[in-house]
Amino acid sequence: MARNPDSRSSSTGRRPGMAGPAASFGRAEGGAAAVVVAISLSLLIGMVGFGVEVGAWYAAKRHNQTAADAAALGAAYNMYVTGNASLVQEMAEADAARNGIEPNDRITIAAVTPPASGGYIGKSSAVEVTIVEQPDLLFSSLFGNIVNLAVRAVAEVKILGEVCVLSLSPTAPIGIQLSGSANMNLDGCGMFSNATSSTSMTTAGGAQLQVIADFFSMVGGYKASGSADPILDTEPPLTGQAPMQDPLKDKVPLPLPGANHADPRFGSGDTWADSIGSANAPYFTNGLTLGSQADITIPSSVREVYVKGELKINAGAKVNCTCTFVMMDADSFVTINGNADVRVTAPSADASPSPRYGGIAFYNASATSNTKSSFSGTGNTAIEGILYFPNQEIDYRGTSTGGAKCTRLIGKNIVFTGDTGAYLQPSGANCPKPIAGTDLVAKSVPVLVE
Repeated sequence: MARNPDSRSSSTGRRPGMAGPAASFGRAEGGAAAVVVAISLSLLIGMVGFGVEVGAWYAAKRHNQTAADAAALGAAYNMYVTGNASLVQEMAEADAARNGIEPNDRITIAAVTPPASGGYIGKSSAVEVTIVEQPDLLFSSLFGNIVNLAVRAVAEVKILGEVCVLSLSPTAPIGIQLSGSANMNLDGCGMFSNATSSTSMTTAGGAQLQVIADFFSMVGGYKASGSADPILDTEPPLTGQAPMQDPLKDKVPLPLPGANHADPRFGSGDTWADSIGSANAPYFTNGLTLGSQADITIPSSVREVYVKGELKINAGAKVNCTCTFVMMDADSFVTINGNADVRVTAPSADASPSPRYGGIAFYNASATSNTKSSFSGTGNTAIEGILYFPNQEIDYRGTSTGGAKCTRLIGKNIVFTGDTGAYLQPSGANCPKPIAGTDLVAKSVPVLVE
């Protein structure tokens, strides 16, 4: 009897062509691919997540750097304006906060002057700000548990140097005016104007105007006309600067005049003792005029001479003293003209006994002034010390040279015209030292240096 082929079976009892469990598992490739894909997707998602987190760190660090830059500039600017270095931390935090960064349990802000690191280490004119942030970790927590995003900025207040001519008024149409045939040499110092106008400082005139200075610096703008071409160590004139503080404000004592002299007379041959006696602080209540015949040497015991009204020194007069002329009210002013021979040296602050008006040769004590003081003429006017008229115009005219090298001008506004021939320089070893705390050093607005 023939057999049905489909009913054949092996000795194992399985149909031909059927494999065992191990062989079947080895050929099932669909499950393995799923595992590989799953692992690959996990790695890809992790890498994308980590990349996003690193990108967030980069964005945060850039934001923090902007805040650090602003904080360093703000702290340096405040130090420049106030002269107070103890507030750099407070000012840095305030400016960082304006840029959305405030100290907390994850962010620290540190500001120091002078910088503790970098190329400006030890420079008292610079402020260093560091901001460190520890961000919350996401995917990166698999690789570590601390990330510091640290940024750093250094801003410096540039030191321009000492000031020989300072205009204090912010509202003056022209703070410092140089014109005519002024011939000036500011040896080792410069000029500064607080006027905010577009003509804060002006130079005008022909080729005769010759000015040599370390710098021209001003709050407002600079205007040059004619063929005037000042020679400056710092080029060009610096505009848009922060105002310079009055270096003598609150440092000058109240006047303490002595005996009154309403109508002094100085004729030919008259001496100071003949007309004034031995008063150490004479007070001229009706002005003081020294005529053409006057030849006066004020005794060294007289440190202060007080004048209410006009102090007038005419052509031919000779005056010599180591003293301070103190002008008493808003209507008091100085006029020096003609061929006068005036030699005034301010008492030095380190002299003994210590003078009250150290370093000041002429001073108007009034809070306001309706007049101007004029230092002019063609004679030997040699003033060594500060001409301090914070609320009065100073006119420096004519050939008022005399070879003095220790002259400083501080006025509401200052005008140079004519052949002034002024030769000014900062206080040297032989110059009268000003009152302690007097800061005649000009600075520029802060700039980022690191």
